[in-house]
Amino acid sequence: MDTFKYQLPLAFVLIFAIWFSSYVIQPPEPKPESSPATEFSAERAFEHIEALAQSPHPLGTPANDSARTYIMDKLRELGLKPMVQSGIGIGSSFDRGLVGNTENIIAKINGSNPQRTILLMAHYDSKPNTLGAGDDASGVAAILESIRAIKSKKESLQNNVWILLTDGEERGLLGAELFADEFEELQEIDLVLNFESRGSSGPSMMFETSENNGHLIPHFARATPYPVANSLMYTVYKLLPNDTDLSVTKRAGLDGLNFAFTEDFLHYHTMLDTPENLSLASVQHHGSNLLGSIKHFGNTNFDQQSETEFVYFNNATGGLIYYPSGWSFPLAIVTTLLFIAFLIYLFRTKQITIGRYLGSLLLFLLTITIGALITYLGWQVFKTLHPHYQWIIQGEAYNHTWYFWGFSLLNAGLFIGIYSWVQNKLSTQQLISGPFTIWIILSLVTAWYLPTAAYIFTWPALMGLAGWIILGDDLTTYSWKSVIVLAVAFFWGLFIISPYIRLVQVMLTTEMLAVSMVVLGLLIGLSWPLVWQIIKNHKYKWASGFTAIAITCFVIASFTSGFGTTYKKQNSINFVQNLDSETAYWVSRDPQADEWTKQFLSDNYHKGVPAKISIPFGNNALYQKASPLDISQPQFEILSDSSSETQRHLTLQMNAHRGIAMKMNWDPSSTITEIAIEGKSIFDAENMGQYLYYFHDFTEAVELSFSFQKSAKLPSFQFTFVDPGLPTQLLDSFQPRPDHMIPAPYSVLSSDATIWETEVNINEILSQDE
Repeated sequence: MDTFKYQLPLAFVLIFAIWFSSYVIQPPEPKPESSPATEFSAERAFEHIEALAQSPHPLGTPANDSARTYIMDKLRELGLKPMVQSGIGIGSSFDRGLVGNTENIIAKINGSNPQRTILLMAHYDSKPNTLGAGDDASGVAAILESIRAIKSKKESLQNNVWILLTDGEERGLLGAELFADEFEELQEIDLVLNFESRGSSGPSMMFETSENNGHLIPHFARATPYPVANSLMYTVYKLLPNDTDLSVTKRAGLDGLNFAFTEDFLHYHTMLDTPENLSLASVQHHGSNLLGSIKHFGNTNFDQQSETEFVYFNNATGGLIYYPSGWSFPLAIVTTLLFIAFLIYLFRTKQITIGRYLGSLLLFLLTITIGALITYLGWQVFKTLHPHYQWIIQGEAYNHTWYFWGFSLLNAGLFIGIYSWVQNKLSTQQLISGPFTIWIILSLVTAWYLPTAAYIFTWPALMGLAGWIILGDDLTTYSWKSVIVLAVAFFWGLFIISPYIRLVQVMLTTEMLAVSMVVLGLLIGLSWPLVWQIIKNHKYKWASGFTAIAITCFVIASFTSGFGTTYKKQNSINFVQNLDSETAYWVSRDPQADEWTKQFLSDNYHKGVPAKISIPFGNNALYQKASPLDISQPQFEILSDSSSETQRHLTLQMNAHRGIAMKMNWDPSSTITEIAIEGKSIFDAENMGQYLYYFHDFTEAVELSFSFQKSAKLPSFQFTFVDPGLPTQLLDSFQPRPDHMIPAPYSVLSSDATIWETEVNINEILSQDE
């Protein structure tokens, strides 16, 4: 009982540090509609979200036109003069085969004494099978409500503020590409603030900045009332192939800050991204930080350039700690030298031997490896036990939180059990020498290669090492001195590291949960002196208790693994027709036919590649023959046909009559030297691709131009058109999708679409014209 008075405050510190690390980054309470006019209100912003997210509104659809009209009207009500920037956006060199007719909305607030110009950016289009409440009606609404709050104040901003609401972001950042290519005042912009979403809830995180951000981070820390950001996330994001509209403005040389909330990832790009599922707290966080940024950057003559990047992360007061990344390696060196000096002292005083030191190192690596393997293999087992998880395209489970806690507690129990058993053979100092060595190595490596991420290892190691040096042999002694030192020394490791254990799963799905468990193992190894002081009187009870709770979590996960009206099953069906062979199919990308898709596919459906269909559904598509529809062939009219010395130039007008997306393929060995749409060159001889996706309202005619070698054989093209929605003339014969199902999300060839293809030979078009 005497030791309990020391164990209780240590347990409180451990629990409080973990809880508080999550608490300080939570979104603020949403403000009601009755809030003062000068404040951002999530309830007021929510009215815009409801108006914009009534139905899917991808580029080229009437619903997208309606969304644009609504936004234009609201901007006019705010006293602005919005304009529409229309044109063809072309994907970057990374994916130049994405092209679309986009209509950006642009407006300007003139500053009273402009010295800088900022740009507020979000996109208003959605994917085909989503309402887009979070992605990205929330960003549009945050801008509209923030501008309303700014306009309600009598004093004007000093700096100019541009507003850009892009079209076609979901089709390849096409609106942003058009803006960067054709906006005449682009280089007058000093800072871009982009607002995005990858889910329906969670904190609005500033997850990306432009390069050499040393001039931006101090301003960001002062500007935003609830900053949530860390340079680790920025470092990792740079290594991933992900893109947002900010990627385009960064390539154009503009500075920027990128914001998004990311929880409830399974709502992202699905019909679950609804206003009802959207967290008002996340909207409030978006808007509060946006409004704060407008007020700050709109009235500040901020620096435009920096030669360094900053390390930054949240502190315990809700603000940011930040410093130049050039400090990372010296800090890691200081920590390393301090550790080496102390280790030499321990060796010389016989408190640690070489054998036991190497044993500690091996034990730590082995324990973490076992935990990661158990997590990885365990998740594979759970996927086998619950085969319906494979229906979720994102590779995640709706009840992933139960798996997170199950594997976290299982790994904690495993670590405590192993280390408690070894604690009888090694002293605490000997036992933690291995974990601290790994932390020091990680600190040095990241400080050298990824200096903006090194803080995650350097500061916990440095603080923990300081506590170890101060206490020495007293690490295992119960006293108020040891309580205070252990609390201070290991609080920061627990506070800094804990959120990332969960963040890995949120950002990378449960498939990567083993990485989270490696981070958990690192944290337990580092803070073992504090953990040991809490559990050592009942060590095996703690280990078995954690294991029992973990099993309970897995049982609950199994009982909550099914689909229902909240956790909806994803499935797909498309009607596909080859106009040349008059061959039609019902096609699905699902693992197998279910009770709804069987009415299209029947019980004796086929698996593989449908004959006479070139659309890339994969080698394991499910398909069944269907009766062909009366779909008219696209019509071509020759507008011009001319030749130069070596080239022939042909311009056609194409009428496809319907559809919002087209894919055009051609033989890569052909002698095509240029392809243009509506007079805008897409490919030329130096960067000729092999395919082209074009997003457009194909009820309107399109002008296509080709150049090819004069003496060569005229090329042929394979056209594929996509129209959202299944054929209405056939749907009366089928039951509608049940309430516990939603269309599966895809990138281009969406589920629940009518798709048709045809081959067009230039020779045949020329002969018909004659």
